[in-house]
Amino acid sequence: MSESSYFMIASHGWSGSHWLASALNMHPDIVCCHSALNIPATKSTWENNKLQKTTNERDIARRRRGQVSIDALLSEVESYGCAQAYGNVHTIRVRDLEELKAFGPPKRSCLFANLARHPISVVASGAGQFEDMIFWDIHALIESSDALREIIDIAKAAAEKFGLNLCDAPVRSFIAATQHLTHLARDQKIAPSIRTIIMERVTTEKDYFRNVLDYLTKGRLDITEEYINSVFSIGKLNSHKTKSYLTAEALYESWEPWKKYIFNEVAKKYNITELYKPLNYDFSFTKEFSSS
Repeated sequence: MSESSYFMIASHGWSGSHWLASALNMHPDIVCCHSALNIPATKSTWENNKLQKTTNERDIARRRRGQVSIDALLSEVESYGCAQAYGNVHTIRVRDLEELKAFGPPKRSCLFANLARHPISVVASGAGQFEDMIFWDIHALIESSDALREIIDIAKAAAEKFGLNLCDAPVRSFIAATQHLTHLARDQKIAPSIRTIIMERVTTEKDYFRNVLDYLTKGRLDITEEYINSVFSIGKLNSHKTKSYLTAEALYESWEPWKKYIFNEVAKKYNITELYKPLNYDFSFTKEFSSS
């Protein structure tokens, strides 16, 4: 029997990680887990009725990121079954890798990658999730408050300029999601050291997905057309991504002026366009960026 392959795909939330983990876990020779919980990915993992039952477990899992070694995380994946390849998606973020250095090099030979998505799409997806979850997940409510505090000057300026009530759920949720650009900026400063997987391509291009899978498993697995076709029949998984079919430009153009203002101000403050330039993401349609 050939030696097992191991991989870890770091990812910020709202970046298509559920789709990718589910797609990889569908392969008969792969066990792939997802999220801070590090549990096997399935199409129904993140349905709201299941999320509402695991709010505390997910909060504990998120707080342990960077505190559990890579080998321990991969042992958890192995506990779910026998396979030729083991890995996870979004169990860690790129920024967690710096903390994990304290454990020393992993004993397993593990390939690393980072799953990236256009920041505008990340914010749109995150705002939808926050707006849904702050009514029944206390941890999401707390996080939205902490996020508002971090960029409060920009939020107050937007409130004055556009007559916003910062306590309104849609406003609060969008600001909370936009604050996550600060985390994306930190990730992108580290990400060039590992391979990047482009979410927009891996979820739509069969050849790109195949190449990613070959890389993660060192070309050891049989990738049949039947498997590839089953992957690309998954469709949309997370209910909060109601506009996930739109391009970043279309999403941006659908935003009210106050959303564009907040996004632009936070993105400029954290140098998002420059950090994402190596990934060839387009921001030219945002007037404030293109005129700077």
